[in-house]
Amino acid sequence: MALSKNLKNEVYQFLKDKILRKIEEYDLSDEDSAKPFQYALFTKKGYLAKGFIHGCETALGNWHESIAKIIAKENFKIAKKLQGTEKLEGKITNDAQRTFENILSKPIPKLLLVEIFL
Repeated sequence: MALSKNLKNEVYQFLKDKILRKIEEYDLSDEDSAKPFQYALFTKKGYLAKGFIHGCETALGNWHESIAKIIAKENFKIAKKLQGTEKLEGKITNDAQRTFENILSKPIPKLLLVEIFL
């Protein structure tokens, strides 16, 4: 199943908006943390940047369900985030697993990263 151009743009916009919001909300003040050993090894800016990157990695893990919903709504009548007692039923086929692995093995386009951080 190839993603349509419209769907790719929607996923792109979702990620772009989330990352830009994360940048806007990120607190670069180091007033509440005194980490002299970490700062000596990495500098304050380096250590704070590491914290931001780690936060983005954690957020990506939480955003995957929303991205899956965006993709699913184009191909299925019902697309919702499973929460609480609602659980996924059935099995993931080998073909679907290969599709997931193919998507996940591709690097993030550099253009996306450049546009986000300009």
